[in-house]
Amino acid sequence: MEQSGAQPWSLPPGAIKGAQGAQGAQFEMQVREVTLRHEINDPDTETYKSTASTDRIVVGFVLFFPNYSTFLAKAGYYIEDLYVREPYRGHGYGTILLKTVAQQAVKRGAEKVEWCVLGWNESAIKFYKRLGALVMPEWIMCRLSGLALQKSCEHLAEQQPP
Repeated sequence: MEQSGAQPWSLPPGAIKGAQGAQGAQFEMQVREVTLRHEINDPDTETYKSTASTDRIVVGFVLFFPNYSTFLAKAGYYIEDLYVREPYRGHGYGTILLKTVAQQAVKRGAEKVEWCVLGWNESAIKFYKRLGALVMPEWIMCRLSGLALQKSCEHLAEQQPP
C-alpha cells in the first residue's frame, strides 16, 4: 500500500495482467486506491518512495499465503507479515491490509486467517482484538533455524523406524 498525496493513482492495466500471468490464475492481485484527507508527516519520504512513481510512498505491506488446517480439514491463509510504517499507524492502513486478506480468504472459500504476534506488542494485540481476532495463548510457536536446523537433518538416511 502506498500513500499517494492528493491525487489517486492506479497501475497500468498491462502491469496487473503481467503480474497475474507470472503468478498463475490461482492468485488475484489486489490494488487499492487511497487519497489522503490530510498530509501525514513522514520524515523518511525519500527513502520509501515507490519505484513505480516518485509521487507515491510505500506506507506498509502484508505478505500472506494459502495453507491448510488439519483440524478444520479446510483451506486457510497465513499472514507472515503485516507492517505499517510508524507515521501511518492509526490512519486505517492496517485495517485495510488485514481486511483485504480476509476478503480474499472469503472469496476463495477459506475458513480462517491466522498469524502470530509478539507477546510484548500490546498495541498490535489490541488492534487485532478490535477487528474480532481471537488471541490463542495456548498455541506456542516452534522454530528450527541455523545450527539447530542443520543438525536436525544429520544422519537422516541412516535412521530407521523401530
